[in-house]
Amino acid sequence: MDVRRVGPSAIEEIIKRYFALVDRRELDLLDELFEPDGKMPGKPLAASHLMHHCIIELQGETAKSDAFAVSYLVLEGKSDRMLVRGLRHLDRFQRLPSGWRIQERWHNLDWVFEGEATHVLPQEARKQLSGI
Repeated sequence: MDVRRVGPSAIEEIIKRYFALVDRRELDLLDELFEPDGKMPGKPLAASHLMHHCIIELQGETAKSDAFAVSYLVLEGKSDRMLVRGLRHLDRFQRLPSGWRIQERWHNLDWVFEGEATHVLPQEARKQLSGI
């Protein structure tokens, strides 16, 4: 991913990549999106995020974003329960020599629905089914 692009599209690409990495369980790659001292929220057992819209304000070498999404989550220790949540990620970005990075993230929960999770495939089974 070329994170050295400038402007709102570069910021939005980082936000989308965060959701994709969490959903694919490639959690070891999340660090590349955050500045070295950046703060990242917890990680779910299984997830699917649908980003709706994102408002980005550029301020020179910093930026702020407000990304709206719906997430479908199965949490560690609660694999029999599924959460559907309306959320917002409020991020503060810093432009580093290597490109834009998330400096700080606030995870805001707007609403939540909890129900029974009928089946969660283990990571290896998901990889086999997807052919990746």
